[in-house]
Amino acid sequence: MKQSDIIPFDWQRMLMDQYPAGFLLEIIFRALIVFLVVVVSLRVTGRRGVKQLSLFELVFILTLGSAGGDAIFYHDVPLLPIILTFASVVGLYFIVIYLISRNDQVEKWLEGKPRRVIEDGHFVMKHIEKENFSPEEVCMELREKNVSQLGQVKAAILEPSGGLSVFFYPDEEVRPGMSTLPWERVLSTDEEMVDFYACARCGFTEKRVSGKDYRCVRCHHGFCMRASGDKRIT
Repeated sequence: MKQSDIIPFDWQRMLMDQYPAGFLLEIIFRALIVFLVVVVSLRVTGRRGVKQLSLFELVFILTLGSAGGDAIFYHDVPLLPIILTFASVVGLYFIVIYLISRNDQVEKWLEGKPRRVIEDGHFVMKHIEKENFSPEEVCMELREKNVSQLGQVKAAILEPSGGLSVFFYPDEEVRPGMSTLPWERVLSTDEEMVDFYACARCGFTEKRVSGKDYRCVRCHHGFCMRASGDKRIT
């Protein structure tokens, strides 16, 4: 169709174009077939919950979805080649799983590896930056685990699935640390400091010393915020 032939707000073109009304029934049938093939493929491969998916597994799911979408909407895409595509992707999945089970380097390359993003109550910035995370994103994950400040955390590990595993200090060992609460994560001046202050970048916490330059001794960041001494509430 030439651009000059296009009629604005032509409902026939917008809703159905050149397809006959009966094609809607075929779309329903195609969607049912593709849905069943996807379900069978996922059952065969033993898929877990979405939050447990690794990067490789997520690519596998997206590939199935992409292959199935074309078969549902396009009349000139036959179903048998799509089913063969699904079978090939599932076969490739099992081959990769076999290679992963035999070679740790293949697993690390495809799945990634766990990285410690918090250690002894402060961020491990090199690992956070390597994973294209930010301290704010880590704080968001910590808040979901009822962590109000970093001094409650002995270690936190970013898993290949994207989840955050957190290991806590006992209450008697909790130390002052950077707050994870948004309304407390504000830069402070020397006059506003109390007993402890935390680096606004890496969360490294020090005791306040009168007249000292508040530049982080760990990452040399020049801004800080009040440290929180809250115990963990479970």
